[in-house]
Amino acid sequence: MINILDLSFKDEKHNLKELEKFKRFLKNISNKYIDLNCNNLAITIFKLFLNYPKNFFFISKTIFLKLPFNLLSQIPKTFKPKDKYFSFIQDTIIDGIERSTGDVREKKELNSFINKYIISFFLRAVNIIYLLEIISIYIKLESINIITLQQMSGFPFGGISSFCEKKGILMCTCSIQIRPFDNNSSNLNFLISRNIINDRFPFPHDLKKLSLISDSLLDKYLSRVKTDFILKRDPISNPNYIKKFYEKHNPKDLNYFKNIFKNKKKNGIVLIHLLTDCPRKRCEEIWINNYLEWLNETIRHCKNNKELNWFFKAHPFSANYPIMEKHSRNIEKNITESGFFFIKAEESFLHEDVAKLASVVVTCHGTCKLEYPALYRIPVISCYAQKELSYDPLSLPFTAKDSKEYELLIKIAHKLEVSDIDYRKAKELLVFSKLLSGQSAYKDLRLNKHIDSNKKEVMRNY
Repeated sequence: MINILDLSFKDEKHNLKELEKFKRFLKNISNKYIDLNCNNLAITIFKLFLNYPKNFFFISKTIFLKLPFNLLSQIPKTFKPKDKYFSFIQDTIIDGIERSTGDVREKKELNSFINKYIISFFLRAVNIIYLLEIISIYIKLESINIITLQQMSGFPFGGISSFCEKKGILMCTCSIQIRPFDNNSSNLNFLISRNIINDRFPFPHDLKKLSLISDSLLDKYLSRVKTDFILKRDPISNPNYIKKFYEKHNPKDLNYFKNIFKNKKKNGIVLIHLLTDCPRKRCEEIWINNYLEWLNETIRHCKNNKELNWFFKAHPFSANYPIMEKHSRNIEKNITESGFFFIKAEESFLHEDVAKLASVVVTCHGTCKLEYPALYRIPVISCYAQKELSYDPLSLPFTAKDSKEYELLIKIAHKLEVSDIDYRKAKELLVFSKLLSGQSAYKDLRLNKHIDSNKKEVMRNY
């Protein structure tokens, strides 16, 4: 039996046609389908009383007795968490405040950060506890076993996904991928799982099928992806998406960057993440708390490798996820005073440019972990993560499981090479992520059952 609670939020504006198709599909496959308006919880509670008159006393007891008690008992736990669950709730709230203010902080600064934004923190804590209580009511009344959400991280999604994991509720996510090599067609992925997994993550049977693809066919697939990078029309490597933010800037050509350092050393490029792009969910249970911590640690470690010229490149979409000007200045100052060169977002220095300059790339959790080894045979140093990645980081080389291993990998970065086996593996994973996962948004959706890496049943549309 499939009973779905579909959470709707006000910012569902993109890919409306595909999203509506997905929602219709959910309605068709479910025994019960509830569309929960999360934009106005007061109206949602009113509708609860209106639609469930027979459950008036249960709803009243929950809203007027249980909810106030939970607010009083749980809000202090979000301020001072003593277990993983409330730590994850706190992370969700902080991610939301950082996104809205651009005020990014390391973990050691979080107490002062919470004090600075104490009202916003309190209101977000009330909101998420309130929302989770309403979700709990629907789970009880309609025997809900699947909750759909836009994403697994950020506010309030990170808290909802942690709630689902704790309660053993299945989560359903959907993503739309634009494919320039196929006339900018839309590719749709959705996944239903009890774990926080990227909907393009390959399962054991996928990996087996990938291993059977011939080298010639694999290269044929990759040529389509690489052409998008060369022509700079990939969604994340398209200067047309960036120009509107930097219309008055004339980007420097590749030769300018090649001549920054007057020596014969190889070049290493650190690809800086969007610091407010919901980082804490991906960093749960590892040694760093967010991407600011990762960046500062990376700068420190790069100082210990004098064999490379180090470049730090801003994310192309930095203007979409702005941080406070003082933080931007401090980051750039930290980079340049360490003897490194900072490539700003307005330079539109993208995949193909990086490949022509770098002999090694450093990321925390980026998809470049697949792209550069697969397309250019450039090694990529990264950090381990348990959640939300589209690949298993431990199946790929140069993945640090702790701070000491990360420091060592950067120290020997100039010596790293991609082996034949790892080259093939990166190709397979990139082909799966870019071409073989999901299905055309123009085709009828279907629901297939599979077994994931933890030997748990999952469902997806391919």
